[in-house]
Amino acid sequence: GLPPTVGYMNHDFTKPSSPAYSFHSRMSSAMVSVDSSPGPKYHVGGQVTRFGRIESPSYSIKGRGRRIVNKEDLNQTPGPGSYSPERAPPLNAQRPPCYTIGTRTRYRSADPVPGPNRYTLPDLIGPQIPHKPSSASYSFSGRRKVGAPSEDLAKTPGPGQYGSTNPDIYRRRQPSFS
Repeated sequence: GLPPTVGYMNHDFTKPSSPAYSFHSRMSSAMVSVDSSPGPKYHVGGQVTRFGRIESPSYSIKGRGRRIVNKEDLNQTPGPGSYSPERAPPLNAQRPPCYTIGTRTRYRSADPVPGPNRYTLPDLIGPQIPHKPSSASYSFSGRRKVGAPSEDLAKTPGPGQYGSTNPDIYRRRQPSFS
């Protein structure tokens, strides 16, 4: 008959085959008959699938603390009255020379994020919106004070000054009889 296309032994050489791996030694025939399942108490959660655990990513801002090996390490922290931080100089102030273990940095590292009062956001209303075209903008100006009709009412036209338009311009007039 034909060689099989399934398995590793006597595989059909005209068909591709994947490499075969094993992660542990073969169990003895005595162990195969023993039930090695976890039993009825074993419960897989609903968020576990064959692709892994389904959950949203979780982040924390605080760093991981130092791992405590001995209980004596807990007692090495200073108490509330053993130091006075109010006597320490300001962090950014010039200080006299003192002994240190390492060399000081030449330049102070600047914060990559500006403070809350160090920048302004662009306007989102009006003709100066970034990356958007704007239509024409108009503004009303105040009244002229000198030489305006509001200053001298004699300069305003009266009721008889307006010329009336002849209605025959727009529509032909119907014949009229008296």
